[in-house]
Amino acid sequence: MYGYSSQTTIDNNEELESDDDGDDEDEDEESDEADELYDELLNSG
Repeated sequence: MYGYSSQTTIDNNEELESDDDGDDEDEDEESDEADELYDELLNSG
């Protein structure tokens, strides 16, 4: 039973990691937008 629980925990961790990867991609897009806005501020100044 313990081995089964451990495997289930590993599967859950892998799912969480893959979810985090998706979040990272979204964050990258958001940071790119922020960088563009920041560049506009610098150029307008």
